[in-house]
Amino acid sequence: MSKWLASAALAFVFLLPVVPAQADPYDGRWVIDFPATTVTAAATSTKSCAALRIAAEIKDSRISGELHREVTSPTEVTSGAGPGSSPLAGTVAADGTITATWQGYTIGGKLAGNGGSISVTGECGPRTGQAIRIQN
Repeated sequence: MSKWLASAALAFVFLLPVVPAQADPYDGRWVIDFPATTVTAAATSTKSCAALRIAAEIKDSRISGELHREVTSPTEVTSGAGPGSSPLAGTVAADGTITATWQGYTIGGKLAGNGGSISVTGECGPRTGQAIRIQN
């Protein structure tokens, strides 16, 4: 009788449907575009800051990427790994709230579906950018 129960239990296990792992709703490749801006650095001077595009990957509620400053301008930042790059790292909550850091700057915002609004404050002042998912 015990062999029959063991065989039945084993057969039951093999007949259970295989459920694939559930991906997080925000997993994929994203870009965040920040517009160009001009910042008043002192009462008599201004600083122009170029538009910025950040490429990031979200996987399992973690956001990551690599950014580096352009050699020609300390206010211009581009995506990409290599000499002088620094990691962008953070988390994405189940409701789409992003909290990330890059070189001491705090990045925050909220995703919904395939888009969202992201803010960062740095030497170019506070800037709000738009996030767009480019791949699931």
